Amino acid sequence: MAPKRQSPLPPQKKKPRPPPAQGLEETSASAGLPKKGEKEQQEAIEHIDEVQNEIDRLNEQASEEILKVEQKYNKLRQPFFQKRSELIAKIPNFWVTTFVNHPQVPDMDDEEGEGEEDDDDDEEEEGLEDIDEEGDEDEGEEDEDDDEGEEGEEDEGEDD
Repeated sequence: MAPKRQSPLPPQKKKPRPPPAQGLEETSASAGLPKKGEKEQQEAIEHIDEVQNEIDRLNEQASEEILKVEQKYNKLRQPFFQKRSELIAKIPNFWVTTFVNHPQVPDMDDEEGEGEEDDDDDEEEEGLEDIDEEGDEDEGEEDEDDDEGEEGEEDEGEDD
């Protein structure tokens, strides 16, 4: 059986609203209003609370129904997921190939060497790493033998 999946919306809890503070009547801007206006305002607030409670109840009911529908369709999807897994298992290196060919993977590689200047961007766009002339992998760090002045200096003078 499929694992139960919770809806992204948690069930709404009814939140009791605190009654208005008693001492605010003298300091509020509406202190000059007659008692009739205050009574109407209080009734309106109570009515808003009732309406909000109904909304909360409907939201909770909707969350429960959404969860049931999600569970139903997750269960119906299981045979297809199983079949897909079996087909993927027949393809060697499927996930490696998929990951390497993902359009955002080269961008993630560029962010890895952030802060370093790289003059050979055109060569680096095609793969995850460059292989320099000696055949070893160059992942953005300079080779130790480049400091000795052998072959690493040829890129320094070219800005084309």
